[in-house]
Amino acid sequence: MGLTIAIPTYDRNQKLVSLLHRLRPQIVANVSIVVIDNFSPTPVSITLAEQPELAELPLFVYRNEANIGISANIIRSFELSQGTWVWLLGDDDDILPDAVSNILASISNIETNVCAINFSTGLLDYTLKAPRTQDVRLDGRNFSQSLDCFANFLFIAANVLRRDYLLPYMASTLGYLGSGTHIIPSLYRAIYDANLTIILSSLRICNYSPKKGGNDWSKEFEVLFYDGLDCIPDYSDRRAIARKIARWHSPVGPRRMSRWIFISQDYGLVFANLKATSYVSIPRCVLLMLLVIVESTVNTLTGELFRNMVKHRSDRYIYTPFVRGKRPRD
Repeated sequence: MGLTIAIPTYDRNQKLVSLLHRLRPQIVANVSIVVIDNFSPTPVSITLAEQPELAELPLFVYRNEANIGISANIIRSFELSQGTWVWLLGDDDDILPDAVSNILASISNIETNVCAINFSTGLLDYTLKAPRTQDVRLDGRNFSQSLDCFANFLFIAANVLRRDYLLPYMASTLGYLGSGTHIIPSLYRAIYDANLTIILSSLRICNYSPKKGGNDWSKEFEVLFYDGLDCIPDYSDRRAIARKIARWHSPVGPRRMSRWIFISQDYGLVFANLKATSYVSIPRCVLLMLLVIVESTVNTLTGELFRNMVKHRSDRYIYTPFVRGKRPRD
């Protein structure tokens, strides 16, 4: 069974070159590399042409005709891969010297119904304070209870995926591109609808050390991680997995919600946060909903008052040189 290392990239050509140099001594028969350039200012192919020592690699480079966004480029990387198994790898990921050999050893002895392997990383040490000591098999019956760390599941370079098993469910992933969960919705569908299996492996293929404070994601992005739970048919399983997500990526509280209402007026994030909170705590969600109703009403009234004040002021000075279009800020 062949392995494709798929690397989506944008405007980090030198990081990509460094990664390819680290991969070079690990490449053996039945292993290929696919790079998908997301319309970088300097095409990746030009940069790689200046690296003759990489010419021996089984390397295929594709360039998008426009920047399609990071999530869509990840999916495109998966689709353009040719191997039975795909290792999606970020251009800045820190891979281990025996990563490829560990992957090949794992997939060579795999059961036929396995659609993904989630390898261990430093996220487990940080969140669980203990590494995995043995492999665990997950399916639709035990996934919500036995998934040990959603953050490690979300880390794209920790997953090696069975391409032919997951391609039929890519439509689910495309429906949640904005959630930042890349291929995870398709994994939900695969284990719940097709009774496939995910293995949580004790082996490691890359390093991951969380930044100080323990989180690399913004809250504006984290609340979207819960969207893909719609792909899980059982509501009790959705809530159980949501609580695992919340250990690392918790929904926001009233203070940040108020900022989204009064300052950014981003009601998309507000409602995404209400949905995430409803999975974690229904009473808390009800309180936040009341807050949204009150603050939205206040925001509407004060906003209308402010707009009337601005209109009145602009009407007074309509014949002065400071009409709209002539001021520097316009």
